[in-house]
Order: sequence, then structure tokens, then C-alpha cells
Amino acid sequence: MRQSSMISLARQAYLAKQWTGTAMESVDSLKESKSNECEINNGIRSRRSIVEGQGRNFDKHLRELQSEKMIFIEEN
Repeated sequence: MRQSSMISLARQAYLAKQWTGTAMESVDSLKESKSNECEINNGIRSRRSIVEGQGRNFDKHLRELQSEKMIFIEEN
């Protein structure tokens, strides 16, 4: 394989990754939560974009929510 095609493959793999960095903390978390809820309800943003905008992994977040839900169901 030629070096240029190897670089191209490496570049494609690098660019295909999803990078999630840390997010700044909210100054007013209540206002931000209400804003997020409004944007979701109006179809402006998705839950995924909000969670990832907070620097968290959306798929891991869903698994955690499902796990918590199962714990509460078992306790009641």
C-alpha cells in the first residue's frame, strides 16, 4: 500500500471519530434546563445534542438512565 493512501486512510479514521470535550458549567442551571426543554419540545435541538454539548457520551447516558429506572422499578 502506498504511503499516501495509508495517510488518507488514517486521516479518514481520525475525522470519522466523534470528539467530546468538557463543557463549561452553567451559571443558572434552572434557566438552562428550561431552555433545553423548550428547544427539545420545539424540535430545535435533540436530546443527543444537549447531552453531548454538556461533554457527556449520549449512549452511556441512556444506559445509566435505563439502569436507574430498573433499580427504582425493582424497589417499588
